[in-house]
Amino acid sequence: MTGSQVAALILTADAIGWLMLALLTANAVIAAIAIALRFLPAAPAGAMPAPTARAEPASEFGPTPMVSVHLPVHDEPAAMVIATLDALARLDYPAFEVIVIDNNTPDRESWLPVERHCAALGPRFRFVHRDGVTGAKAGALNIAAAMMHPAARYIAVVDADYNVLPGFLARAVAAAHHHRADYVQFPQRYWFAPAAAPVADELGDYFTAVARPASDRGGILLTGTLSLVAAEWLHRIGGWPTAHLTEDAELGLRLRGAGARGVFVDETAGHGQLPRDLTGLIMQRDRWAAGNIQALIGTVPRWGRGHVGAGAAIAIAAQLLAWPAFIAIPLAALTFGLAANITDGASPIWSRVIAFAASSVLAEIAALFVQQAQLRRLGRDPRAAIVKFAMLIPASLAWLPAVWGQRLRFRRTPKHETASAAVPASLLACGLWAATMAFLYTAQGAPLPALALVAVALTLPAALATGRMLHRPAPRLRAAAQLPV
Repeated sequence: MTGSQVAALILTADAIGWLMLALLTANAVIAAIAIALRFLPAAPAGAMPAPTARAEPASEFGPTPMVSVHLPVHDEPAAMVIATLDALARLDYPAFEVIVIDNNTPDRESWLPVERHCAALGPRFRFVHRDGVTGAKAGALNIAAAMMHPAARYIAVVDADYNVLPGFLARAVAAAHHHRADYVQFPQRYWFAPAAAPVADELGDYFTAVARPASDRGGILLTGTLSLVAAEWLHRIGGWPTAHLTEDAELGLRLRGAGARGVFVDETAGHGQLPRDLTGLIMQRDRWAAGNIQALIGTVPRWGRGHVGAGAAIAIAAQLLAWPAFIAIPLAALTFGLAANITDGASPIWSRVIAFAASSVLAEIAALFVQQAQLRRLGRDPRAAIVKFAMLIPASLAWLPAVWGQRLRFRRTPKHETASAAVPASLLACGLWAATMAFLYTAQGAPLPALALVAVALTLPAALATGRMLHRPAPRLRAAAQLPV
């Protein structure tokens, strides 16, 4: 190789280094904002008083607002959906209907028992099967919205695996009335075996640490199941958005941007199923992380044009940045940095890239454990930190396609009985790759990047532990008590 060729190669490597440094800087800014928002304090006590009013009983289409409950179903176990319907039949509310919209389920034998059960429950329960539905869950919900009773004032959404408490609708309507809210969101709670308690706590941390402060600041978004939306507002903004992975968050953005008011009610209104295994948990986290970044990117051009103040805007950003993590770009920089060191020796620019990338990874992991330590004071299982740590790589990789404009595909969390305690091959490969990189950096006498990569490699045993937590049979669904009134 001639001297000019070597110079050109070094120049190219340095140019890549500068580009990587720019990407790391942008990533660090976003990560710093996300980390700061995770520690967003709650609003002053009394800013949003707990709802105490409740709807008075009335005739089916009388003064009590009618609620149309929409239950989207796609290829779900019939027994699970039937249990959900039985819970809805126990609702202590005089004016409601239930529309089950089964979409694109290929096996007729899967949905026929559900159709028969709806018929047995009486005229309040309607079952509809549609093939060729586009827009995933949002598309199905738009079909249900077009079919609901014209007297319905509110729409409630319940997922196929959720057993609501009898007081769900009465409490939701009371909250809407008390707070003059146009949409209401309850937290997601789960049935689980004792071994899976850390997973349930980790999922519940969102509502404790993010949703509650967001509601206090007037910026609460929707999280789908156990929500109530004024039918007038849903029609006003054009229905459910079908081009987004997290149609619930995007709907909340559109409602809030149009001037609708929302409230989060921090009470248990129902229980759903946890993902059955680690693969299901990762699929769920992928969808939430990618969908929220997709919604955030779409929100930026609309920023400042709606009815959203500074406090609400901060709360909205906190919700959209709650699930993604930000170590993918630093890990890519460490990979390129190792290659640059091997081929060209340590150049000043790549030394800076490597140090910046390693520091970014360690800062993200440190912030994760500090936040989990704070939540532990609220009675959370300390092992929830293991679950959050195990999701670090999936939550970092999932949102990248949304940034470069790739079309995102909706993947439903599987609810069928088959489950595995195994770690997905992609996660296994990432963990082993990080361990190998740590060894190579150690051999080069670079302790900081080696430490960062060892920390990333430790997500693999954390994932194994999380898989074992989930690989237990959930307790049999049972009737639940009434909500407090």
